[in-house]
Amino acid sequence: MSQVFFSFLTGLLYTGGMFFLCLLLVAGTKSLFSSRVKEKIITRTKKVKTPPPASPPEKPIKSIEINADEVDRIYVKKSS
Repeated sequence: MSQVFFSFLTGLLYTGGMFFLCLLLVAGTKSLFSSRVKEKIITRTKKVKTPPPASPPEKPIKSIEINADEVDRIYVKKSS
């Protein structure tokens, strides 16, 4: 009976120990890579300066006046 309990207890401890070992390994690797990525992003943003976006040129407004007494129909040709 004591051998079954001892075997169960050691298996549980080994499983928990491997879990925490893997957890520390993954967390350490992730923190190492994320710090390197942050350093690369910081160096990129310092070197590259983008000019401010230019505003699009204003289009001239085309308007005409039509005398309703003289004109019966208006034909409009669509231009692209």
